[in-house]
Amino acid sequence: MKTRVSRYLVLVAVLAAFALVLPVTQAGWSTVELRASAITSGTSGQDPAVSIRPGVAEAWVVFNKTAEANGDNLLDVRLQAKVGTVWVDVPYTSHTITGLLTSATDITADVTAKTNIVTGTAGGGAATYSTVAHYQNLPSNVLRTVWIASGTTPGVTWSAQVSFQ
Repeated sequence: MKTRVSRYLVLVAVLAAFALVLPVTQAGWSTVELRASAITSGTSGQDPAVSIRPGVAEAWVVFNKTAEANGDNLLDVRLQAKVGTVWVDVPYTSHTITGLLTSATDITADVTAKTNIVTGTAGGGAATYSTVAHYQNLPSNVLRTVWIASGTTPGVTWSAQVSFQ
């Protein structure tokens, strides 16, 4: 009986921690795909614009890397919002990295301008990882991701979603 109770308490603690880390799974949140899982082609690009509900107070962008063509890829990914006729980089308020990183320097957030969701080495050859960037007071409800890739043969498969309340 004690083992069953202990397992139950561990499960409850894990689920509670997950709910705190990613509130986007809670009721009242909507999710829109910014980029379907696809490999980067070429050295730079932008994904099609998506519209979310106007006046969003809080949003989370989840970046997921699922594969890499080789181990020397560099990848920068930013969120942009369309303000009038101009696309502007949107700074995030906080940033979290999860997954299989080979060292703390494999991937870093852009801590100065706070615009790059992913900066530099695309996981240092790690098979998969995720980053979550938190945004407040988006300047527009029209969003897209933009990216720059480099390396011997640039090729990282990744996706991005935005969740908002």
